[in-house]
Amino acid sequence: MPISVFAVNLSCALGFGLAVDYALFTLARYREERARGLDAEQAVGRAMSTTGRAVVFCALTMAWCMAGLLVFRWG
Repeated sequence: MPISVFAVNLSCALGFGLAVDYALFTLARYREERARGLDAEQAVGRAMSTTGRAVVFCALTMAWCMAGLLVFRWG
């Protein structure tokens, strides 16, 4: 079953958008922890412990979806 080349472009755009979104989410959490008075190392640890699981789960989900494109012929 052929898939349009636009499916690959759309998948890449969604992946990039999610990467930017989660990077900004992590940065916002880091800034919140710095505003609470934590030093940089503690703020990174706290931000990664709270948002890190969400970011890793999103990355694994996106990788699984992109791997699904290898099953179909496209172009």
